[in-house]
Formats: sequence, structure tokens, C-alpha cells
Amino acid sequence: KGIQIDLTENKIYSLSKGSQQIAKSLKQPIKLHLFFSESNSSGMTTIRDYKVRIESLLKEYQRLSNGKINIEVIDPEPFSEAEDRAASFGLTAASTGVGQDTLYFGLAGINSLDDELIIGFFDPQKEAFIEYEISRLLYQLNNPEMVNLTVVSDLQITGGFDPLSGQYTTAFALYQQLTEMFEVTVINSSEQTIPEKTQ
Repeated sequence: KGIQIDLTENKIYSLSKGSQQIAKSLKQPIKLHLFFSESNSSGMTTIRDYKVRIESLLKEYQRLSNGKINIEVIDPEPFSEAEDRAASFGLTAASTGVGQDTLYFGLAGINSLDDELIIGFFDPQKEAFIEYEISRLLYQLNNPEMVNLTVVSDLQITGGFDPLSGQYTTAFALYQQLTEMFEVTVINSSEQTIPEKTQ
């Protein structure tokens, strides 16, 4: 009791140090509602196994949160209040392809200010990103006001028109991820000062 060992090859039930820090540093209570269609997923072994993994990860966040995270698992049965609730959060109702049944498998998070954030659907094909998605949701609920971040770079990380090639370029993936969590300002190395709003 109180001891956990992850014997899986890729430590799939363990959180990275960054995610552990996010869970431990929560300043306010956060409610997590995991919606999963039990009856409509009958026989779908892959998705049901994936649900077990998601639930295990959430419980690990909860364990590290010093009581700040509360988890509720909800089965949004067809034509139920739970299904209406899943729809009201904006979760994705995926088609099972069987009798036009729909499958809910998403997460809704609410902080003490009633701010809401969701992961619309846990896609097994994007399994490599689930910890990042959950940690981002928790971080944003814990920090509803975006921190101002300044990036110093001479590269065109924001994308746009490149006069040298005469083509439009897309923003760097790193920049796109930063803008999801921070208010980002980009300056080049010739600037003498950093914007005052930088935190």
C-alpha cells in the first residue's frame, strides 16, 4: 500500500517530471469529468484498453495533487442527462459504425472560477501526446491568465511571407505550442530591451 512500480517497457503509467510538477503545484481545486460510453463501446477492445490507461494516468495526477484534483467517470448513455452534459461541454460524439451509435471518450476540466477546458476525444492514434494534452489542460486551469513570454530569435518562427523564397511559411511547431499556453512576443537579437510585460 502506498508503493507503485511501473514495470511497462516505456513507463506508460508514469508521468514525466514536468507533469509531476504541474500536478504538485496546483493552487486551486480542479474537477475532471471523464466521459466514456461503456455500453456503446462493448466489444471495442482497443478503445476500452485505452480508457483504462487514461484513467490510470488521471489517477496518478490526482495522487500527486495533494487532494486538488477530483475525478468523476461518467457514462453518457444514449438519451440521458449525462449525454446532454457531454454535448454541452462540446465533447466529440464519434460514430461507432454500429447501428449509428455514438461514442463519447473525452475529458472536461473545471477550476474554482468555473473556467472550462476540454479534450474532445482521446484518439488512440495520438497516444504519444496524451500526457502533454492532460498536463496542458491542468496547467491552463491552474493559470487562467496567460503568462507573458518573450522569445528572442532571428528566425521566422511565427511563419508568414518569406521574401527570400517568395513563399509563405508555417509557424514553428514550438511557437504554436507556446502560444497555446503563453502570451508570446517575439523579438530579434538586435533589440536592446525586453518588453516590460514579460514575466
